[in-house]
Amino acid sequence: MASEFISLMDSRRVNVITIFSGNGTFVGEAGIEYEYLVVGGGGSGGPAGVGGGGGGGGVLTGFMNITGSQTITVGIGGVATTRGGASFIGSLVACSGGGHGGGYASIAPKTGGSGGGGAGDNIAASGTPGQGFAGGNGYIVATVFAGGGGGGAGSPGMAATHPSFAIGGNGGSGVLSSITGAPVYYGGGGGGGGYVPFGNIAGSGTHGGGNGSSVASSTGFAATGWGAGGGGAAGGGLNVGGVGFQGIVVIKTNY
Repeated sequence: MASEFISLMDSRRVNVITIFSGNGTFVGEAGIEYEYLVVGGGGSGGPAGVGGGGGGGGVLTGFMNITGSQTITVGIGGVATTRGGASFIGSLVACSGGGHGGGYASIAPKTGGSGGGGAGDNIAASGTPGQGFAGGNGYIVATVFAGGGGGGAGSPGMAATHPSFAIGGNGGSGVLSSITGAPVYYGGGGGGGGYVPFGNIAGSGTHGGGNGSSVASSTGFAATGWGAGGGGAAGGGLNVGGVGFQGIVVIKTNY
């Protein structure tokens, strides 16, 4: 699905901005330079046992020539411990989806555009160079435990901290772009989960990433920003992490 609008910059220049929030086709003209933004789908938060935050989808921007018909693929958000889907402009640009967060016990976080945050018993996953950053490590010692934040396209996720109780890591930042005419952050990371019965606090999502949950046996919060990762689940039960948000593809034509 694509939407298109025209921005009149001045009497000599017109910007045509095509926004794909679903799969579609773009037909480029020879001799035209196009600006693009490609964002992968955000990864889901990690499952029960204080999940790590989901990694944000990768973000790629730049300028290039596009000639002829190109298939546009927009990555879906990760659900129930899955990575986000990759986004593509034909074979010209490929951007990875975010990795899902880890879960206790021994559910490892996954790499992606940005990496998923670690649960208490595993380290965070890495991001893809040039697209995003690693998640933050989780922490566990006895009843002091929390998940790390998912990596973002703009910065790594934060590790869980433990002053006297555990605090889940916040998600990494997204990348700011004004290609649509308004400043928007893309690819933020989800927050790590906690567990209130033991005094452990969840982390927050950043730039549309879902917050981690800390209420016993509760699901992580869903992401709300383009390509953002879901929040990690709280301890207890069989609950899952928050859903990642879908990616997006934007192509701007300068005439």
